[in-house]
Amino acid sequence: MNLIRDPRTGSLKLFPTAHYYPLYYSKLVPVEMSNNGQDFTNSGIRFLYQQDAKITAIAPEPARGWDTGYTPLFITGEYFVNSTKLRCRIGDRTTRATFVTSKLIFCSTPTHPTSEMDHGQHRHKTVFQTNFEHADRGITRGPASAGNAGNVFVEIANNGDDFTSSYTFFNYTGPCPNGYYCPIHDLTSQQQCPRGTYCRGEGNRNFTMCPQGTYQPLMGQSDCRRCAVGYICPDEGMIVPRLCPPGFVCQVTGLTVASQPCPQGHFCLEGTATSATTCGRPKPSSSLFPTLSHAERSSTVRSSRKSRGHQLVLGARNTACWQNATTDFALQVNPYPARFWMERHALPLSSTATFKPIRGRYCLDDSCLRLEDAENMTVSDYMFDYSTSAYALRRPIPCPAGTYCHPGTAVASGNMKNFTTPQPCFESMYCPEGSLEPKGVGQCPKGYYSPFGARIACPAGSYCPMDGHWDPLPCPPGRFNSMIAQLECSKCPEGFICPGFGRVDPAICPPGYICSRKDLAAPNARCPSGFFCPNGTLTADPFRNDTTLRPYPCRPGTYCMGGAGFDVVNNGNYLYAQNCTEGFYCELGSSSPMGSGLCPKGFTCPLGTAVPVPTPPGYFAKLLGMVEPAACLPGFYAPTIETVECYPCPPGTQCENDATAVATICPPGTFRSRLGVVMGDTSGTPGTGVICAGCPQGTWSKNWELRDAGECTRCPPGTVCPIDGMTRPCTQADFPKPYEPTNMGESQAECLKKMFHYYGFLVGKPDEFYVLGNVGQEVKKGRGPVFQSVAIGIEGSCYFNDQPDGTVVYQRFKDYYGPLYPIQTMGNFHQGYGDENYEGYFGRGSLYIDLPVSRLYEPARNCTAGYFTYNRTINQDRWVIGTCEADIICNYVDKAQSQPCSEGYVCDEGTTSISQLDNKCLEGYVCDFGTTPDVNLEATQGQLAELCPRGYVCLAGTGAGQKYSAKCPAGYFCPTGSGQVLFGRMANDAVNQKLTAIEANPFAPPYPPGGKDKLLPAQLYRRDVNMHDENCFNNINTVLSDTWEYKYDTMGKPEHPLYEDERRDPSWNRYPAQVNLAIKAGKRCGRDHKWRLTKDVIDSLECNCRQQIIRVLSIWRLWRCTKGWTQVPPWPREPDNYDWPPWSYGAGSVKLGKPKQCKFNVDFDNGEPVQTVDLEEGYKEDAPGLRIRSSWLDLEEDPTYNNVRWKHWDTGKAADSNIWERPGTHISWTQKDQSKPPIIRLVVRGRELKAAGNTNYCEYHGWINAYDCLRHYITEEYKTQNFDRLAGTRQLPGYDRFDPYTYDAHYAIELIETFGDRVGELIGLGEPDPLNPLEKLPLRLDMCQCEMLLRCPNGTSSLVGSTSRFDCKKTGSEVLLRTMPIPESNPDYKRLNSSLFDERLASDLTGIATRKIVPIPMNAYETVRSDAAVF
Repeated sequence: MNLIRDPRTGSLKLFPTAHYYPLYYSKLVPVEMSNNGQDFTNSGIRFLYQQDAKITAIAPEPARGWDTGYTPLFITGEYFVNSTKLRCRIGDRTTRATFVTSKLIFCSTPTHPTSEMDHGQHRHKTVFQTNFEHADRGITRGPASAGNAGNVFVEIANNGDDFTSSYTFFNYTGPCPNGYYCPIHDLTSQQQCPRGTYCRGEGNRNFTMCPQGTYQPLMGQSDCRRCAVGYICPDEGMIVPRLCPPGFVCQVTGLTVASQPCPQGHFCLEGTATSATTCGRPKPSSSLFPTLSHAERSSTVRSSRKSRGHQLVLGARNTACWQNATTDFALQVNPYPARFWMERHALPLSSTATFKPIRGRYCLDDSCLRLEDAENMTVSDYMFDYSTSAYALRRPIPCPAGTYCHPGTAVASGNMKNFTTPQPCFESMYCPEGSLEPKGVGQCPKGYYSPFGARIACPAGSYCPMDGHWDPLPCPPGRFNSMIAQLECSKCPEGFICPGFGRVDPAICPPGYICSRKDLAAPNARCPSGFFCPNGTLTADPFRNDTTLRPYPCRPGTYCMGGAGFDVVNNGNYLYAQNCTEGFYCELGSSSPMGSGLCPKGFTCPLGTAVPVPTPPGYFAKLLGMVEPAACLPGFYAPTIETVECYPCPPGTQCENDATAVATICPPGTFRSRLGVVMGDTSGTPGTGVICAGCPQGTWSKNWELRDAGECTRCPPGTVCPIDGMTRPCTQADFPKPYEPTNMGESQAECLKKMFHYYGFLVGKPDEFYVLGNVGQEVKKGRGPVFQSVAIGIEGSCYFNDQPDGTVVYQRFKDYYGPLYPIQTMGNFHQGYGDENYEGYFGRGSLYIDLPVSRLYEPARNCTAGYFTYNRTINQDRWVIGTCEADIICNYVDKAQSQPCSEGYVCDEGTTSISQLDNKCLEGYVCDFGTTPDVNLEATQGQLAELCPRGYVCLAGTGAGQKYSAKCPAGYFCPTGSGQVLFGRMANDAVNQKLTAIEANPFAPPYPPGGKDKLLPAQLYRRDVNMHDENCFNNINTVLSDTWEYKYDTMGKPEHPLYEDERRDPSWNRYPAQVNLAIKAGKRCGRDHKWRLTKDVIDSLECNCRQQIIRVLSIWRLWRCTKGWTQVPPWPREPDNYDWPPWSYGAGSVKLGKPKQCKFNVDFDNGEPVQTVDLEEGYKEDAPGLRIRSSWLDLEEDPTYNNVRWKHWDTGKAADSNIWERPGTHISWTQKDQSKPPIIRLVVRGRELKAAGNTNYCEYHGWINAYDCLRHYITEEYKTQNFDRLAGTRQLPGYDRFDPYTYDAHYAIELIETFGDRVGELIGLGEPDPLNPLEKLPLRLDMCQCEMLLRCPNGTSSLVGSTSRFDCKKTGSEVLLRTMPIPESNPDYKRLNSSLFDERLASDLTGIATRKIVPIPMNAYETVRSDAAVF
């Protein structure tokens, strides 16, 4: 059509101004006819030209739907006309279209007539007829077009005829499947038919409800199921069937209503599916069918449930009985005979078991099988399959016994006069199951009873002897019945009782009792004492051997009272055995709690003891009747069983824990002697405790099992063992070191200038090992232990060794223990000092060994030390043991535990860390490290080995490092051995070496050859040199110091105590010892020359030795009298005196000594005869006591000094003017009551000395011993005076000294505490003085202590560090120099050596020129001042 505009509107559209009519391109033209082609009709008919419609899209996309049609389609395009002829062609079907707009129309798909068809098939007519299963006919496409099934063209026609040339496609997805429905509103999905419905065939638009009589429990089903037998389906659309109601039978399928009642004599529960009451044939198969109505009918038996004739029949009736009763009572209740069962002492049923009879009279109708009904009758979603075993019919149930049922009975329980329930039969009538009338089958027979129509067998425990019982009779006591339907009860057998009525089975005779007869209702005897009777005991004879049902003896450890039934123990329940009482034991068959008696000693009997239990090791039982063993306390042990009392742990072992069975050996370094508690010692002494105590300080041990502290080896003198339990006093670090060459080519002089360097050569083959040199090369190093020095000018090499003899500790151990133990003990081996691998006689050292020691140095005990040698295999030094025991003792690599004695101190054997500072080096001596108390100069480091050097002062405690620290002060001179020169103290070497007065006197014979009138070197004058002086000269002779000799006695044998000792093997000590000649000479020399120096000051009237001796002896006698014998101290440095303990002196004992201690023959050196003094008289009441002589030249009246000199002691004469001249101190004691301490008075200057509060001085200070009180006073006074004179507080004119009495009294106390009783031997007066026969000479001048001993004489002084009187020089004033000694014939000589008591005024020692000078005998080197200078 041409697009021509309308001339009236100028628009291409037909109705351009219309608002509702669709606008589209069209042209309305008239239609006229002309026969001639010119003349046209004027009919007014018009023709409308329209634009062809066009399809551009279709919705939904993709376009598809079910073959059932009605799929809505929206087609989009152009030029759609709102016309009644508007059509859609889908495939070969045309359907009406609905105009929406000119560009949108709606149409629905028609039903697809064939299974599959496309546009091509329709156009080409390729469809053909086919037959379907249900005889329906349809059209389908041929096989050639199967690949494009379901796709059809979609076209549009505005006029219903002319369809567009444009098109789109629609896909038919097929018909809705069987069991599903496809709703119209759902284009593509399919829905399962719900339960209770069906969807038969294809193309269902909806589901169909199941009709009545059917049900469908599943979804998507095409059919419904018929209602099963036993069920009804009364409604449409049922998911599950309903159970057949009670009282009815639903025995056919598809029932909608239950109409058949339950058969007579039965009741029907819900779901009863058949009226048949048996499973037999359709006709009666035997006489078991009482009536034909009880069998299944042919109309109710399906082919799938046919029964067999041999099957048992439900509800069959038979009056025949089966009798299986027995007279064996045991077989009535269990499958075992009585004999077997009785021997087992047990019933087959427990007390709580339900009894079910297994024997008796049984009727067959009472035991017929019954169809088992399903417990769960739920039919939810249940599909019945009659061919499976899961399907079971519920049948009519016989009416319960004792009841009868009308037709239509629905329940099992009866309800009177409700005939839809079972009704009771008449009493005493027997109504079996399925009874039809109240009389049943007649009267109940014997052995049965029928209370309400039910024939019930007389139960166990009863009997029914007659017909028609409505109630059973109980068995009487003594009888029982374990079977049913019995006419009589059985007698109770032996060993059983049947108490009470109605016994079902016999009760076994209870424990503790005897049932020896039949027909017993209770036991006829109790079990005898000492035995127990288990259940079922049938005899009282315990020795009967034809049965086990007899009494048995109570087992050991228990006892049984009369009537015991069990041998197990249940305390407090005497039916059971009881445990034997604690502390007792019970043998077999005991009838008493004390059984066989008390438990013996060494055993225990706990509760229930059969045989006494031996105490185990470590425990004991001391008393009878012990229940349990007692553990041995710590310190005790029990090594065996059956211990009555624990043994104290043996010495040398320890039992530190409770219950010790094996004592532990004390390890090395410990000991244990005994247990203090056992011995009554509660002091806590080491070694008396539970555990091994460490060897005390001062000792060590490597041995095991030491039994006493005394078995611990004492540490050698000169060493300190500062800790307890020492096992390693020294180690390899203490051994001598090898000499190592310096390889530097030093000369002898250069070598010896270096410390620890030696010049000479090695003896023996040196070690050959290599060290890395400075240039990286291996240099051979020759090293060895044995070195030989060479004289000057002889070739040698320089060697270094800072420890050639070992440390001081090793040297002391070497000297102390000497040669090896086997050498000293005839070859006996020692135990290796605790070596656990040692396999000798002593094992690992379990016994104490007393090592031979040498407390004092003995050259014969010297040994050869071992040495180190290089071992190339182990690449280190190896210690080679020599002949010294110390080589074994110190052969450890650990740190040493002992140490050398500190310098300045002397350490005896056994020195501890506390006692190492107790003994200072003696005044005037020098003590190096490791000094011993040995006074023998041969000792390597004895305490007298080294005197203080000349020019120096060595106070007590001076060490080798301090000997040059204190120079001699100015005004004094300090020869060898000087001590505190201010007090005139020296070493006193002769006394310390124990030289006798003859050996120590430098002025007395014997004289060596040439000793008389000998000219000494560097001297101008000759003098006599006796043997003492000769020894002193030889002591410092350098030639003799390098000379040695062997010691032989006069018989030519070795002179030492070890030679030919019977206790030792002489093979090691048969040789004489070597002694150095210089040391040998020094042993006879007072090396400090104190005797000679004392003689000088006595001659100079600077020392009154005689007066000092008298004072010392007076105080010594006081000490002797007021001490007990147990108070006598040992003398220091006197090692062989062990008579008294060291702490005894001054102990303050009240009692006086024996008379011989208080009586003395006294020579007062005043010309009078010797008198006897008894000091014990001072102990009597009001006795005068002891007066100490204090006569001294200073006690005169001197107006120059205003009587102040020695005023402290100027007390006048004694009251009785007897032999005690001018007493300075008066000490007395009085004791009226012998039970109380004496009253001690100390009188000074005529007045009793008082303390604070005017109390007695001695009482105030707590002294009950006269000597102790005097000692305290003198000591304090001495300290005060010493402090004052050093501080200058008592520097009165002409005074710078101690007062003589204090000085002498303090010296007396010092001697008493040093020498004790020996003071009387060392101090005293001897021969008369040749110049004054009335006086006596001192026994030894070196025992005198003179304050002025080392002071320069008057008129002289000296510089610091002076060494002799030659260093004392004049001070500038006139000095009298004597060139010759005053001869003895000179009258002045005699006067100067007298006491000069009252002639004191005629002489003075001050040196003042205005005073009369008494000539003083002096040596050639002595001087004296004579000017008027004041000190």
